[in-house]
Amino acid sequence: MAVSITAFKDAVEASGPLLLDVRTANEYAEGHLEGAINIPLRELAQNLDMIPTDVQVVSYCKSGWRAALSLPVLHVLGVDNARGFSGSCAAWTAANEPVATS
Repeated sequence: MAVSITAFKDAVEASGPLLLDVRTANEYAEGHLEGAINIPLRELAQNLDMIPTDVQVVSYCKSGWRAALSLPVLHVLGVDNARGFSGSCAAWTAANEPVATS
């Protein structure tokens, strides 16, 4: 099933979630969704203070694999307000959506 970038953008606009990029710092620097913060998957436990509990958190990566892995990790660490963007950066860039580099 194809990911609807339009539906994702509408959901982000409607709910204002924290976009959590779980890729490496180098991958993040190459281009990320506007407004996203970067906490690499391996560093989630050490950076829980950066993840709010009062707003939806949407995790994403390059292909969806690390984002999917981040969800049970976040849940075990007590972050119950997270979900993943299954399309991740691959679908985002394939749809010619802009990425930020700063």
